[in-house]
Amino acid sequence: MNSTTDVIEPKLREHFISSAMAAVPTETLQLLGTDSVRNAIKAEIATAASRVTDIEFAEAFRQWCSIEGATTDDYLHKLVENDNESALVSMRFRGGDRDRPFVHVHALSSPGRASAEMKNAIVSAYSRFNPRVIRWFDSAPVDKLDVDLQPDLRLFAGTLATVRDSRPEGAERLMLTRAVDLGWRDRYEQIYSEYLTSNPSLVGDLFSENEESLRGMLDNGTLFEAWYDDEWAGIVGVRKERDYFVNGYCVIERALVTKLHGMQLGAAMLWRLAATLDAPGDDILYGTIHPSNVRSQRSAERVGRRDIGGYVFEGV
Repeated sequence: MNSTTDVIEPKLREHFISSAMAAVPTETLQLLGTDSVRNAIKAEIATAASRVTDIEFAEAFRQWCSIEGATTDDYLHKLVENDNESALVSMRFRGGDRDRPFVHVHALSSPGRASAEMKNAIVSAYSRFNPRVIRWFDSAPVDKLDVDLQPDLRLFAGTLATVRDSRPEGAERLMLTRAVDLGWRDRYEQIYSEYLTSNPSLVGDLFSENEESLRGMLDNGTLFEAWYDDEWAGIVGVRKERDYFVNGYCVIERALVTKLHGMQLGAAMLWRLAATLDAPGDDILYGTIHPSNVRSQRSAERVGRRDIGGYVFEGV
């Protein structure tokens, strides 16, 4: 068993791609498009592989989340191999918390879960950080996951055409205007403060967007203020992104003022968003939702976005 920073050979890359494609359900391929899924997986693997030797990326990571005694090389992505398996992996910290380390598995050379030997090798590759948890993407529904897995963020996706056709309850009274500045920032942060006070179990897992993220969407014209009966109701913003096997418009933020919770306006906000975006109907609108955030999941489902899998944690 060893870790190496060699460039990944084409044959192994193809094994990674084939293994990932084999795990994607037929209905997901039909929704997203087989070629689009394959291209997204290829891009995921290419990006991860490039960071096996990307010292600049590793140093930026080290500065962001430095651990005493850790060198820049310790933060590089790694290729972990044995006689039967290979895995492309990277070090992560939940919420940037140094006390919550885990290793993310970008790709495995064979379908299914990694063997016990491989899992031990994966965490050993980052022994400097003492991770005891690994994470990967699993297409299974939450209620079909193996009992030893803990669900992390779920991916909900649908075409813009499907969302536009949904017209959920309350849509007529909710409007969007393209944001021109961040003058509402304090009100936005208050939404999170109130929500986390009511849902303390999500502290450390749920965060508001920072100014850089908000300003990026603002500059791209994809950040919107919501208004309900002409009163400020929150914000919604998207960014063109890729997340594992999905390419499309990612819902980066959707925040609704507390007094409007329970009125199913989250779905109305997504409907207005889809109608406002200048994009073809077959483009994908997707986003990640915490498994315990049932309200946001229901909002996504009401406009035709469905759960297509998510990240899972496994203790090692």
